Amino acid sequence: MKNKKWPLTFEDAVKQVIVTLTKADKNEIAKFLKKDLIMLHMSLGMKIRNDFGLRQGNEALMQACGSMEPDDVSTSIVEAVWKALKAKEESAK
Repeated sequence: MKNKKWPLTFEDAVKQVIVTLTKADKNEIAKFLKKDLIMLHMSLGMKIRNDFGLRQGNEALMQACGSMEPDDVSTSIVEAVWKALKAKEESAK
């Protein structure tokens, strides 16, 4: 099953996640320590797995992320979102 709304690249996936987050969510995620990102596995991570078709055939994104394991792909995307938000927060200071 293919869905045109699914991102096909890692960069597009990260961008799509960021634009869907509220300002409050962005601020909260930016404050996380890297070791605590696992706390997002069943919330943001699950949303990524479901919305981006990681269990429904979005092989292009999985290959772009270097893994065919949905949990690993969503974890990589969450971490990249966190890094981008932290960088934006730091540059605003």
